[in-house]
Amino acid sequence: MTAEATTRSSAGGRPVVDTTSGPVRGVDDGIVQSWRGGVGNAAPVGELRWRAPEAPRAWSEPLNADRVGPVCPQPTDPKIPLD
Repeated sequence: MTAEATTRSSAGGRPVVDTTSGPVRGVDDGIVQSWRGGVGNAAPVGELRWRAPEAPRAWSEPLNADRVGPVCPQPTDPKIPLD
């Protein structure tokens, strides 16, 4: 997804921006507008494995970007303190 986007509407605290891949719906809390957990590149599986990233397939309906997506698991080492 590209950083080039224009806000289309913000009815009901749900702003929509048009990106080159398709519309994305975010959140407006009255102070800032944000888009969370957005789409990245196509998953590097099958024929895409070990190749340059490819853009995601385009979509036409607004994609909800109102939640943070899953995090990558981080293995812990008991010898390294986390605080």
